[in-house]
Amino acid sequence: MRALTELDVDARRFPVVFRYAGPGVESAREITARVPGIEFLDERASLEEAVERIVTRIRENGTR
Repeated sequence: MRALTELDVDARRFPVVFRYAGPGVESAREITARVPGIEFLDERASLEEAVERIVTRIRENGTR
């Protein structure tokens, strides 16, 4: 999240999907909530679902 902020990446225009599984999931959710546009997925989402979400968001935004 720090890198996105420091590099001034607008996650609303450049789709970012963040999947986290493990201890500290609530902290990870809180940290990602501070950066608008990041989609947070927890352990309930598979890696395949996370990939599908990023592809969908890229298509929706027309990002290449």
